[in-house]
Amino acid sequence: MATAAGFLCFLPTDYKGISELGKIAGAGMLVAFITSITALPALLKLLNPPGESEPVGYAFLAPVDQFLEKHRVPSSSARCCVAIGGLPLLYFMKFDFNPINLRNPKARVDRDLPRPAQGSQHRRQRHQRDDEFGSRCQEDRGEARGKCRKWLA
Repeated sequence: MATAAGFLCFLPTDYKGISELGKIAGAGMLVAFITSITALPALLKLLNPPGESEPVGYAFLAPVDQFLEKHRVPSSSARCCVAIGGLPLLYFMKFDFNPINLRNPKARVDRDLPRPAQGSQHRRQRHQRDDEFGSRCQEDRGEARGKCRKWLA
């Protein structure tokens, strides 16, 4: 249920993909939970599978398990204190909503692309790139037309 609630928390976000992920995964978790508490016990009762041939679990963690079982109240209290003590720190947690900032600045694509400049310099650079691209397209079209005429003749 906690996993389903976690996924369903994605529903109110502005990012469509994340919102849809929350809807699909949350619904899937709810279906899995309902199935596991209804159909699975019924199937176990009907099929009556044999028990495990050897003990299940990690033998090397048995002392930790015994310690936590013996001191369950103090260990649970300590975990709750740590969680409650960390709650005020959530105020200082920042989230960057700009997906461009997720890119790796050391990656080749990000290094080679010019960073957007401010004002008219950026517009001049953009128009210059567009003009260069347009002239290359015109050259490529002329070359392609010549080849087509040659092939059709």
